[in-house]
Amino acid sequence: MTKLLAVLIEIINWLRIALSPTIIGGIVGSVFYYFFQNQIGQILWMMSAISGCVIGIIWASRIWKKQGTTTFMSKIISSPDLDKINMEKDPEDKKTIQQ
Repeated sequence: MTKLLAVLIEIINWLRIALSPTIIGGIVGSVFYYFFQNQIGQILWMMSAISGCVIGIIWASRIWKKQGTTTFMSKIISSPDLDKINMEKDPEDKKTIQQ
C-alpha cells in the first residue's frame, strides 16, 4: 500500500513538472496567435504548445530517473533562507532541532 502511494505521489509530481513547460509553450503560442490571427498563427500556436509538451515530458522523465520527482519538488518548494531566520530568532528551537 505504501509503495502504491509513493508511486502515485511520484506521478502527480511528474505531471506538475511536465505541465510547466507545456503551459509556457501554450502562452508563447497564444502570443504568436495574437499577432498572426490566421492559419500561420494557428500553426505557430500548435507547434509551440506541442514543443512545450514534449520538452516537459522529457524533462520530467529525466528528473524521475535521476533523483525522483518528489525530491526535486521538495528542493524547489523549500525555503532555506526562511529556516535560517527562524533559527536566529529563537535559539531554544535550535537546541531541540539538533538533538
